[in-house]
Amino acid sequence: MRHSARLSYMRGPAPGSKPFRRILLILFVSFALGGLLFTVVGGIWLHSDIAFYKTAKTAQGEIAEFVSDGNGNQHPIVRYTADGKEYRVRLNSYSSSMRVGDVYTMYYAPDAPHQARNKTFLGSTMFLSIGGSFFLFGAGGLWIYTSRVSGKRRLKEKGDAVTARITAVVCAENIAVNGRTPYYLFCETGAVPALAGKRLKSRYVYEPLPQSLVGTSVRVYFDPEKPTKYLVDTDSLQKRDDFEGFSV
Repeated sequence: MRHSARLSYMRGPAPGSKPFRRILLILFVSFALGGLLFTVVGGIWLHSDIAFYKTAKTAQGEIAEFVSDGNGNQHPIVRYTADGKEYRVRLNSYSSSMRVGDVYTMYYAPDAPHQARNKTFLGSTMFLSIGGSFFLFGAGGLWIYTSRVSGKRRLKEKGDAVTARITAVVCAENIAVNGRTPYYLFCETGAVPALAGKRLKSRYVYEPLPQSLVGTSVRVYFDPEKPTKYLVDTDSLQKRDDFEGFSV
């Protein structure tokens, strides 16, 4: 109880509640769409880079000097000659191992010899890697979210229902989500041979569950084709009349 009181001031929506599920859904969709956008931009950028390097002219250049910007960052300046004229450009990459006189192959478009650059795919690959990571996180989260929601709904709609006797109520004191400490319960039922003698564990409930529930009944839904796939219906604990007509 002291743990819950300490975190009560920072409580957000309870996990599993409609506001919390809405936040999760928005989060996963945002990551998936944002990641997809980054991936598309990175792919277009990479395609453009490849096309440029295939048709670009080349010239040998060397680092002539290093210049510092207002933030103290060093930028190598490369000197090269294209079509008989000398140019200087800032190298689009930097490493502390670079030295004056280091040689680089510079690439430039025939109609823009003053805009040469060294060969690198750093920008496009960064967009692709960031976009791919964001997309996988968002898509994976959506898959898990929809799987859990649809699985719970499917068991309630098509599964068989029995009651089980609650044997223990546990507070997971080492866990907190949005300032809420989860509870879960264990129960047993003899109504399903495949589940007889097994401790059935509920999902987390982010509201206090009283110890007075021990010894009472809770509804359990299970897949008749795979009885070990079950759902302890903690939602029905606040609707005790739902248990009339069932037996353990």
